[in-house]
Amino acid sequence: MEKRILWFFVVALLAVDILLLVQRRESRTRFRDLQRASATALLKTGYAAEEEALLTGTSAVPPAFPRAAAAREEDDAVQFVLLASVDNCTNCIEDEVTKLNEFMAGGGRRVSGIQGFFVDEQRSQMAKTFIEHLSPAPVFPMSVRNALLQLPGATTPLVLVIRSRDGKILDAHKPIPEDLTKRDAFYARWAAALGMS
Repeated sequence: MEKRILWFFVVALLAVDILLLVQRRESRTRFRDLQRASATALLKTGYAAEEEALLTGTSAVPPAFPRAAAAREEDDAVQFVLLASVDNCTNCIEDEVTKLNEFMAGGGRRVSGIQGFFVDEQRSQMAKTFIEHLSPAPVFPMSVRNALLQLPGATTPLVLVIRSRDGKILDAHKPIPEDLTKRDAFYARWAAALGMS
């Protein structure tokens, strides 16, 4: 009888230990998920502030900023500019290249040009190698040039929509790793505005 009670007690203790281990693992998982969600929320908040500052504070790119000229002065054509770095999320850059390739193919006369710049002039060979290995490959010109210097407060990665005739920044988009919702909304908005949809 004592052996049975002892055996029952040992099994009960093991069951409690297993239950506590499972709860601890679930707690860690929930904590990690909360950390990820908090980090993403902070990133989104910071990116939204940066986009807003570019649209309201900068308003237009400086004359030295590389941009495509409009066919006619009264033309409302826009230029898309991707600013990236070798330090950025590769998937984010490739997602943007995919969408910009679609705009290059279907933008018509309302898209005066699309350009990409890797801002890593001090690591130009690394940036060139990065560009060569992008998948899909960009169908628009990409070069190594620190165009970011002319946009105080801006960080990479960044996509700008610039009105070609006067350099006014019409929109800015900061890609968020593993969140394509914002990206899709940005490109859907511009596809509709340009009559592509």
